[in-house]
Amino acid sequence: MTTPPETYLPDVTYFGLVDELLNVAGSFDPRSRVIELLGEIANVWPESCHSDRD
Repeated sequence: MTTPPETYLPDVTYFGLVDELLNVAGSFDPRSRVIELLGEIANVWPESCHSDRD
C-alpha cells in the first residue's frame, strides 16, 4: 500500500467530521455511517469509486 497524499480540510469541516465520527458507535450500521461521513463531509472516496477507473 502506498502512502496517500495529505489532505487538508477547512477546520470547520475537519472538526465537524471528527464530531460526527465520534457519534457513529450508536448507529445501526457504524461502518456504513463512517463511509457515508467520509464521502459526504470530507469528500474522501475509495479509488474504486473513481469515474475514470479502468
